[in-house]
Amino acid sequence: MNITEEKLNKGIEEIKERGLVYQQTDDVRKSEITFYMGVDLTAESLHIGHLVPLKIVDILSKHGNKPIILLGEGTTMIGDPSMRNNERPMLEKSSIKRNMEFIKNQIKKISPNAIYVNNLDWISKTNFIDFLRDVASKFSVNQMVNLETFKNRLNNNLPLSFLEFSYPLLQSFDFLELYKKYDCELQIGGSDQWGNIINGVNLLKKSGAKSAYGITTPLLLRGGKKMGKTTSNPIWLDKNLTSCFDFWQFWRSIPDSDVESYMLKFTDLKKDQILEKIRNNINEAKKHLADCVTCWVHGKEISEEVRNKAEKIFEQGSEDAYLDLVCDFDGNNVSENGELLLYNLLFKKGLAKSLSDAKRKISDKSVKINGKVEMDYKYEINPEQDSILEIGKKLKFKLKFN
Repeated sequence: MNITEEKLNKGIEEIKERGLVYQQTDDVRKSEITFYMGVDLTAESLHIGHLVPLKIVDILSKHGNKPIILLGEGTTMIGDPSMRNNERPMLEKSSIKRNMEFIKNQIKKISPNAIYVNNLDWISKTNFIDFLRDVASKFSVNQMVNLETFKNRLNNNLPLSFLEFSYPLLQSFDFLELYKKYDCELQIGGSDQWGNIINGVNLLKKSGAKSAYGITTPLLLRGGKKMGKTTSNPIWLDKNLTSCFDFWQFWRSIPDSDVESYMLKFTDLKKDQILEKIRNNINEAKKHLADCVTCWVHGKEISEEVRNKAEKIFEQGSEDAYLDLVCDFDGNNVSENGELLLYNLLFKKGLAKSLSDAKRKISDKSVKINGKVEMDYKYEINPEQDSILEIGKKLKFKLKFN
């Protein structure tokens, strides 16, 4: 069957061009489609890793596709075993419900036009015998034990409860219910959900659906490392867990190597516009990224407020307080010993307008490390030691290392 350009889904094409697609089952052969994104409720806030699928929701909606946000109250009671070596702690039902309300309000600010559903509404009303006959009968245990998570557990003699083993069936059941109620034919999830999504696609097809699709998103990496709630320093969307200032500063401080990828994913600029911004001034490009994401999550007023505050602190030295400064490692800012070079650090964090300006500040005795003036612009900061960086009389930073 030949697919004309008009029949290809423009939203799907855009998310692929922006690097938001990691895997997909098939090309979506409809100009418009109803799709859903499921949300786990094990925490009281989403983190920045969730912004990748939420950006897909944003883009697909813009192209006329219909979004559903599934709040997994029912499945969170079971606990998703994907990519885990042990069983998740079982949460109290009241905690799950509280998390759901927080997260629902959070997402509504980002995706206000989506349909919101709670899978407990159908899971709690499902007859167990009917579930086994209508859903479980369509799953092969032989295939399920070959799912990466289960295979790893069994090969390493790690515990695997029947509760966890049932999770892919329930997630697939969600997909089937949404297909029946909303004609939903596309599921979106993180890369760790590929096995669960494939099972859902197969269940729909075995249940009579003419078409069903799945898409997974890439992990959000910073300098090659995973970002999420399991990392040592997660960036939350809730301003009470991660301040709006720290949120903006996170995006402003990403490594140079991530700028193009992040701007493709999280701004509306086209690739040639992004490359031009980076060529002109990479630090201004980072500010544009920080503005876009902070505005999207927290609103324009807050975005402008925190940018003004950051510029006063970093560029005008108007604050007299210690701030955390996150430092990353890449091939352009480390020495042969793997330690950070001082002048590169000043430039890349926006504390100097250029490498020459950074060298000037150092030679002018304006820079101190741990209270001592440092005049060697190639001074190597050891990430194994706590360090205080001071620039002039007002800029003071505690260096943190990723």
